[in-house]
Amino acid sequence: MGAGGLLRDELGQWVRGFQAFQAGGNPLLSEAWALKIGLQMTWDAGFRDMICNLDCGELLKSLGEVDSRHFLPILDDIIKLLDRPWRVSLSAFSRDCNMHADWLANRGASNPKLSLCLLDTPPMELETLIMRDRFAAL
Repeated sequence: MGAGGLLRDELGQWVRGFQAFQAGGNPLLSEAWALKIGLQMTWDAGFRDMICNLDCGELLKSLGEVDSRHFLPILDDIIKLLDRPWRVSLSAFSRDCNMHADWLANRGASNPKLSLCLLDTPPMELETLIMRDRFAAL
């Protein structure tokens, strides 16, 4: 399975991203894994106030259900990250609006030699999508 995500500033400009590969799993686990990596990456970068856009409503729902955490222990890891001294707002939005993270996740899923790759600059193919989004927002 693959995971991917990106951190953008308030102007929508790339700050950092990641792509990762892990053998086995299911779609919910993949989404949870991406959220955990993204939260840790954001914390490590020193950000303490952020909005995190997710395209998996099931993950948001599962984070609020104690029973779900028994079946998917990574959710406890995410709750511990969210409980740190920072402000994180989780919001759901459509997968169409999350094409950048999806692109990174697909790239991670297709590279079994990759465990986790942090990206200080976006891959050239993704940079085009980011620029297109920024110009569309103007």
